[in-house]
Amino acid sequence: MLQTSPLALVQRSRLWVVYFLWCLAFLAISPATALSVAPSFQDTDADRAVLLDGLDVLPRPGTPGTVSVFGPKAFAVLTGGGAQPHAMLGAARYGKGRVVVAAHGYHSASVKARNSNDPLSVFAHNAIQWLSSGKMKPKVGKLSLPIKQWKNYDVLIWLDAPEYPNADWVKSLQEYVRQGGSVFMGSCPWGWAQLSGKNIREEHPMNQVTAIMGV
Repeated sequence: MLQTSPLALVQRSRLWVVYFLWCLAFLAISPATALSVAPSFQDTDADRAVLLDGLDVLPRPGTPGTVSVFGPKAFAVLTGGGAQPHAMLGAARYGKGRVVVAAHGYHSASVKARNSNDPLSVFAHNAIQWLSSGKMKPKVGKLSLPIKQWKNYDVLIWLDAPEYPNADWVKSLQEYVRQGGSVFMGSCPWGWAQLSGKNIREEHPMNQVTAIMGV
């Protein structure tokens, strides 16, 4: 699950724990505030090596939230650094499939051509490689596709997904992953909350999908 950052809790006091953060416009930042490689707390070095191939830090667009990694097959990918680093990107295996969860829109670069000079593009395409288990030419689609067509794709990108999917849609996506599909997801949570007026923790569709996966 994604959750708010400590900074947001200070700025928006009295808000109880939420699982996504406000998405600001992309901002240029200094290397000191870039995301850094997460320490390894389990045997996930090989997975992380694929996801972070060619990267030491990743520029932080805007103000990302944090990812809560709590499942036995889930792990942090990148943290915000500092004395008490919080995960900003997480990943997990679920059944035969995989998910990568970002506390910002890191996934959007995956539908564009890989740009080796852009760390965000490099990471997005690394994620596709990991999600597809290293396939040379994985089939990548968007979640705007009809559910019956999902099985024809190795990886689905959380783009143009239903704004308020029903329970059947959520269960179908969980089953798609369990059966071997993979999903790359990220969101603009604060904007979602403001527009929807709904509870992020309980009602945001990404949290509904990933809670069972431990991230």
